[in-house]
Amino acid sequence: MVSSEEKVVWYYEQSKMKEWWKANQTHAYHFGYYEKGFRSHFDAILHMNDVVWGMLGLDGTKPLRILDAGCGVGGTLVYLGKKYPPVTFTGISIVPSEVQFAKELAIENKVTRNARFLVNNFCDTEFSEASFDGVIALESLNYARDTRKFFKEMYRVLRPGGRLVVLDGFRSRKRLSPMMQKAYHHWLSGRAIDDLVSIDDCVQSMAEQKFQQITTRDISSHIAASQLRGVVVGLPFFFSILVKSIVSLNRYKRSDDNFYMGVSFCGGLLAVSGRTKYFAVIANK
Repeated sequence: MVSSEEKVVWYYEQSKMKEWWKANQTHAYHFGYYEKGFRSHFDAILHMNDVVWGMLGLDGTKPLRILDAGCGVGGTLVYLGKKYPPVTFTGISIVPSEVQFAKELAIENKVTRNARFLVNNFCDTEFSEASFDGVIALESLNYARDTRKFFKEMYRVLRPGGRLVVLDGFRSRKRLSPMMQKAYHHWLSGRAIDDLVSIDDCVQSMAEQKFQQITTRDISSHIAASQLRGVVVGLPFFFSILVKSIVSLNRYKRSDDNFYMGVSFCGGLLAVSGRTKYFAVIANK
């Protein structure tokens, strides 16, 4: 049986989304944050980095320590590292190829002094208690094998008064038709996710770990254009696997590249149906 972590590593090692998402330009797989003045895919992706920083509410002129829990290929930290030289940024991922890419990106952008990247599991890190002033988890929470362990570990590594910022898609309580339920499982399998966390469970888990001043903000409208891009990218691939989708959507099919690309189309359907919402969740230690 393949573990969740092994599935995640395998998925990101072979994913073709980097090509379709123009990750060679933005060095990111996350959604863009669209609003007035940020209408292109490129601008919105980079703007999301600034939005995340703003949610941390920290002073970039001070020698702070920030952790990116699930840093991907490192684009967010390299971007922020260039803007805020006094701040020390640490990115972790369980995917070795992503960490290697991030290290090379840091060298290329001359931020190795204040941006480092490690292969590490965000549910069980190697860091000492109170190591960081802020933690961000940008579209990584749903890859945690146990969200309670994730929040426990993030609480441990945050200093008193530190802040955790989580941005991700969350499952709503909306009941789905049998067809949409199949689409949901299709999308999960194609993203190496067992299930989405519900926003209520997220808040409850954070409260159980004694996080304070927990706030949630539905920012689905700001990332809708990115979801639409995913629909456009995934549509041709979706049609190529339509017959397989009708028969069975629950099995993790490593051999079918079209399967992984086609699920982007299902992601858009789920957002329109109200099954998924995109939230920013902020909490203090």
